[in-house]
Amino acid sequence: RAHDVAAIAFKGRSACLNFADSSWRLPVPASSDAKDIQRAAVEAAEAFRPQVEPITCSASVASQEEATSAANVASRQNVFFMDDEALFGIEMHGLLVNMAEGMLL
Repeated sequence: RAHDVAAIAFKGRSACLNFADSSWRLPVPASSDAKDIQRAAVEAAEAFRPQVEPITCSASVASQEEATSAANVASRQNVFFMDDEALFGIEMHGLLVNMAEGMLL
C-alpha cells in the first residue's frame, strides 16, 4: 500500500499499482514533498496492517493439542516406507559421496 501511495504521488492516477482495487482508500499526500509522501505511505501501511489478537494460554494449548492429534492420525494412516537400499542394493552413503564428487567436476 505504501508503494501505491508513492506511485500515485509521482505518476498520478495512471500509475501502475499493486492494489488497484483499493486505491480510493489510500491517503493522499498533502504535497509533493518527500516527507509528505513518506507520511502518507506510512499511514497507508498502518491502515492496512492486519490486527493481531492475543491468544490466551488455554486456547493456545487446546489448538496445539488438536494439531498434534491430527498429525498423529495422519501419520498413522499414511504410513509408507520404501527401503531403497534393500530393494535396489544401493549403498546410500556411497551414492551421496559419488553425487557430491560429481558436482565438483
